[in-house]
Amino acid sequence: MYTVKQIKELIEKHADDESYIRELVKDDTRKSVQKLIEKWHKEREKQQALRAAWHDMLQFENKAKAQGYTCIAGIDEAGRVI
Repeated sequence: MYTVKQIKELIEKHADDESYIRELVKDDTRKSVQKLIEKWHKEREKQQALRAAWHDMLQFENKAKAQGYTCIAGIDEAGRVI
């Protein structure tokens, strides 16, 4: 059985490999390990939400490129052109 520290390092190393992480901790009932998994799962959900938001924002740029535009500018939430 791995130590909690080793499990934490393995989760960080294999953060994108859900099947590996699930297999790593499938029979581990230690509360600290369960907290690590919960933290990993929340971070994974956060990253997926950020990717989805990014793809939503890219739709505007891709539509403009498809219409032949080559220079595309944006405006941030404060209204400044970037």
